[in-house]
Amino acid sequence: MPLQEIEAPRDYMTVGEWVLEIEGTRYGSFSQLSGLGFQVGTIQRSDGGTNLVYKFPNNQKNYGRITLTRQRDPEDPSDASIDDLVDGSVNNATKYSGQLIKYHRGEIQFRIRFTGMLFLQKNYPTMNKNSGTGFDMSYTVEIDYFEEVPASA
Repeated sequence: MPLQEIEAPRDYMTVGEWVLEIEGTRYGSFSQLSGLGFQVGTIQRSDGGTNLVYKFPNNQKNYGRITLTRQRDPEDPSDASIDDLVDGSVNNATKYSGQLIKYHRGEIQFRIRFTGMLFLQKNYPTMNKNSGTGFDMSYTVEIDYFEEVPASA
């Protein structure tokens, strides 16, 4: 019976990752991006004769908060660059424009182009001496606007 070739395990960070890019500079990869979306507000008007309430869109989009999560690695130089980015946003009220690029096995799947990213929170994980899990950092941001762009663009 011939020996079977065994495929080496793939790290989840490289199989599917998000890369934050601002002004052409890449600021590390993220394993998770959550909260991406928007909502539209409404205006209510009531009809005095029927007592019905009618709702109309006010055409104001709110893009809400996004959470970016990555595993911290002290040997990775992108950790320091992300810290500098967060500190610049918090200390100087700096907003960034750029893109989040979705990769799957090294291929770009699509991009999220955004304007007005403002870092609001930097969260450390629960620190438990008995835990064998990674040190996952999460960052909460707000953006003014985003659009999805195909991989070919």
